Amino acid sequence: MWLAKKTNGVVIDVQNAAILQQANENGMTTCQASVSMTLPSEDLYQASQVQAANNQPSLQSRLAQDNIRINNNMLVDDAFTYIVGTQGGQVRTRIAGQPALITVVADVMAGSVFKTAMDEQRAQRAAERRATQNNDTTTQTAPIRQPRTVTPVEPIRPTEPTPPPTINKPAESQNSSTANTQAAAAEPSKPATPKAVPKDETIDMVIIEDNSATY
Repeated sequence: MWLAKKTNGVVIDVQNAAILQQANENGMTTCQASVSMTLPSEDLYQASQVQAANNQPSLQSRLAQDNIRINNNMLVDDAFTYIVGTQGGQVRTRIAGQPALITVVADVMAGSVFKTAMDEQRAQRAAERRATQNNDTTTQTAPIRQPRTVTPVEPIRPTEPTPPPTINKPAESQNSSTANTQAAAAEPSKPATPKAVPKDETIDMVIIEDNSATY
């Protein structure tokens, strides 16, 4: 596809056609002309880069060796040889031999196609690397958020009333009360007064009620 597109951009022009040899027994006439091929400047530049990268001779030196003139981006061969004849009632034209002009132009087109393919592959790999880096950066800077468990807030307890202050009694009152209690405990209990027995001789038995006795 690339080669067909590039060869369609080549402009061919033929000038100063002349007969080198009259028609032979087969009716073929050898002619010579000045043939020029104009190539896109981009193709010439890319082909020169490929030749330099592969340590090949420059395009200018090669054209000079093959007696081809170069004028900007137009290559001219002043001794382009071709044969013209009639076959089956139609005029036929055939290139004689392998002209250097066609070989050079073919090499330029092939080098340009190769450089274009390499540039596109390099650009595609660079775009893929940038896309991968962008994806990695997005993943690192924007992690997936996990849902968090919400802890319920403990309700506020009502304020408890402050207890009234404790009033301490004077030490003297406590000591006096303690002394009275000890004195009462230390004093021995008085025995109960026995009830008087009646002195009546007519009485046979006297029953005296004793509250402390056990019956």
